[in-house]
Amino acid sequence: MAEKRYLIVGGGMTAHAAAQGIRELDPRGAITMLGAEPHPPYARPPLSKALWKGQPEDSVWLPQVAGVKLLSGRRATSVDRKARRVTDDRGESHGYDKLLLATGGTPRRLPFGGDSVVYYRTLDDYRRLRRAGKRAVVIGGGFIGSEIAAALSIDGRQVSMIFPEDGICARAFPKDLAAFVTGYYREKGVQVLAGDVPTAISESGAVRSKSGRELPADVVVAGLGIAPETRLAEEAAPAIPTSSPPATWRGSTATSWRRRSASSTRTTRTPWAGSRARRWPERRSPGGTCRCSTRTCSTSATRQWERSTRALRRLPTGRSPSAKGWSTTSATAAFAACCSGTPGARWTTRALSSPSPGRTAT
Repeated sequence: MAEKRYLIVGGGMTAHAAAQGIRELDPRGAITMLGAEPHPPYARPPLSKALWKGQPEDSVWLPQVAGVKLLSGRRATSVDRKARRVTDDRGESHGYDKLLLATGGTPRRLPFGGDSVVYYRTLDDYRRLRRAGKRAVVIGGGFIGSEIAAALSIDGRQVSMIFPEDGICARAFPKDLAAFVTGYYREKGVQVLAGDVPTAISESGAVRSKSGRELPADVVVAGLGIAPETRLAEEAAPAIPTSSPPATWRGSTATSWRRRSASSTRTTRTPWAGSRARRWPERRSPGGTCRCSTRTCSTSATRQWERSTRALRRLPTGRSPSAKGWSTTSATAAFAACCSGTPGARWTTRALSSPSPGRTAT
């Protein structure tokens, strides 16, 4: 029986996991992987936290899969389903019996700034940001933007964040939690400019906002989410309905950015984005003394929110976050443990300080 030919378009974590799964089921099949980046597959999560906290860069590389032919630095340009062949940007054609498109997504871009803006996503982006100067402006207040701001602050940079929402991760977190995290970042020295929108980048590199602010910067980083890379799939199977948000952010006001963001596809979810987190009870009776002075102290509210944040239970806490390792996740851990006088808070602290076996926070 002839060996099957497997072709994976994409060289990221999904493509690597697929290659591992194929090899487990078919030890002899020929596997070819086309990756757009010039690197072998690597883990992306450490780029926004672990590497900035001292983890060596070599730790991001994923283990090699036996018998995989990796073609790095190539993009697939077309798929011929009848001939079962894929053509890349070098003009070479690759045959297959089974094809997997694992093309990921493309960062949404600003309508200004060009290549002077770092759209943080890849290992090369990390290396570029490591070499950048001391003053950094982060555009975007979502999870990626907030993690990058924390990483740069830990690295000793002067960091400013600007975004149209009312607080950091306001689209995903309950209102009180977003306010707490925003205050937490300010306490750590990050200048948080909520409710404002960047409009231009000057020749000197400063970011200008709609409100008239001008933020001097040696480097500008944008974390505006990604648009799924569906072009190849649409061309290969035009009958399949797909919808992809625009890859360029064209908003000029906070309202327009919010409207577009709310209707677009989320490719990265946070554990707080579920419906339970949005149904945080408004009526609650105090159950103890709260150090953060917010209306989130009742045992039932704490437990209901904690049940909807399973990932948070794996965070090591029970102590004050150190200057060498704070982030959005450590802020939410501090928020969950702020009500020291309630049974619910004690339960939350125990859960947070006991990571599940084999699992660690990233």
